[in-house]
Amino acid sequence: MGNNLDGLIQEYYQKKKSGWGFFEIRKELEGKNYPPETISAIIKSIDNAIIQEEIYNLNRSRKNEIKNVGIVLIVVGLGITLLTFLNVIRMNGRFVLAFGPLVGGFMMVSVSKRFTDSKNKFKSGSFFKGLKK
Repeated sequence: MGNNLDGLIQEYYQKKKSGWGFFEIRKELEGKNYPPETISAIIKSIDNAIIQEEIYNLNRSRKNEIKNVGIVLIVVGLGITLLTFLNVIRMNGRFVLAFGPLVGGFMMVSVSKRFTDSKNKFKSGSFFKGLKK
């Protein structure tokens, strides 16, 4: 029954993603004479899968935001350093080495790489393991 249940969950998960509501899914499963416990387990699994996919997408966008801010800081640090070194911004023979933005930018880019996609990746089959008995 485990494989059959996994197949049902995945089938209705796809239907949910294509626009079906939980009410419609429940009505169809009731029409196929599934027990209420099985219907509840399927609905709960679909809901958990949707929530986990949303969390994955949020983590992914957060990773990109951190990386982009880091790149901007690096560019600003390099820009300030080069403009003062090339004497575009006159500082009487001195120049500024903008360590703060450079180090901060490199740290943000390296932190964003630690948000590994493989650790948080959405896998449709991983939500249904707890339902097998």
